[in-house]
Amino acid sequence: MCWEKNIDPNFEKKWHHKCEVLESGLWGRRIRLFYHEFYGEGFEIRKGQSYTRAADSRPYAGIVWSGSGSLNDVHKVDGDGKASAREFLVTPGHELTLSCDENTDGLYVYTVFPYTQPKSNTDSKFKIFAKNIIAAANQSNLKIEVEDVNFVLVCASHIDSKP
Repeated sequence: MCWEKNIDPNFEKKWHHKCEVLESGLWGRRIRLFYHEFYGEGFEIRKGQSYTRAADSRPYAGIVWSGSGSLNDVHKVDGDGKASAREFLVTPGHELTLSCDENTDGLYVYTVFPYTQPKSNTDSKFKIFAKNIIAAANQSNLKIEVEDVNFVLVCASHIDSKP
């Protein structure tokens, strides 16, 4: 554990985010839960209601926090049940329909998407280098494509990073 980060007086200001409402309706609401390198959504489905999340190109895992209902009208889920009724995986290209039972106050589901590498300063450095190389090439009447410059810079960065 990094103690300095945990006692930082500005921790809340830097890292705390209010849930962003992505969608809402009679069925409940879909919110963004996680930020930065992690992305996650929460679903609050009202009693007797259903919501369908459109297919995504990424897989994602879900956990039923509380309540009971079904996934895609096939798999029963229950926040108080066995692990097989609390956890699920949605594969790329598939919709997810969450339905809340009539006998529960609501179905609360949290999902987490794959980790994404944070954007580095390397991306902006490549753009600056590429711009300078193209400008120099243009002054010399050489025809050069941005893709060629980026490819060379990426290859060079991999060579430089090897021991």
